[in-house]
Amino acid sequence: MALLFESKLSKLKDILSVFRYGSVRLSSNDASLANVPEDPIEDEHELERRQREEMIEMKRNVSRLQPSHRNIVHDQLPYPEPQAKYHLTERYRRRMYGRYGSASGVYPGIMWPTVKDIEERKEYESFKYPNTIQEMVKNQVDEILDREDKINKRQEQIKANMKKLEQWIKELHSKRAHKMKAALAEREKKERLIEEVRRHFGFTVDPREERFQEMMLKKEREERRMAKEQRKQLREEKYLAELMSESGKKG
Repeated sequence: MALLFESKLSKLKDILSVFRYGSVRLSSNDASLANVPEDPIEDEHELERRQREEMIEMKRNVSRLQPSHRNIVHDQLPYPEPQAKYHLTERYRRRMYGRYGSASGVYPGIMWPTVKDIEERKEYESFKYPNTIQEMVKNQVDEILDREDKINKRQEQIKANMKKLEQWIKELHSKRAHKMKAALAEREKKERLIEEVRRHFGFTVDPREERFQEMMLKKEREERRMAKEQRKQLREEKYLAELMSESGKKG
């Protein structure tokens, strides 16, 4: 075991001496030196060290957040390397630079639009906003003035209606009184007809009986006929009065 260790130690010294003097020249005689295998013990120690660091880091992450989410919480780049196609888009890269600056590793020039982007934006704005700024301002002013004019007219109409309010109230009361008067007259007329029908029979008759209903219908028809004749007579009298008045003027 001691001989093996001394042999490896001597080989390591030879390698260090070669790098120290800067003359690394491998010939056919030094092929065995170039093919010196790595120390498996050193690799094992390095692996154990990395695993131990990863375990410590996992224990420190008590939040159990995903690495990308944990990076965001600590104000770090979510993904050191692109993980999806979306991470290669200009929009995403601009967002990363806007938030993390040079730490994002994004070229700052990507923040400025290209000539193509500017042309497309101009075309879009010319389609969406065909009017000039002056025309847009004028249209807005005209719209405001038109709205104010409508409000003023509405207010004037309200004032005029308020002046007529008292007259409208009087007319409303008059209409209600006329309706009540007409309803009262209709009720009195019906009561009168009922009384006439009872006098016709000479005794009290149930209004629900058929003979009573027939007599009531007959009386109502007679009332309508008489009212019609009265209206006709009034029209004739009015017409004669107009003729007399015209003949008097001509004479």
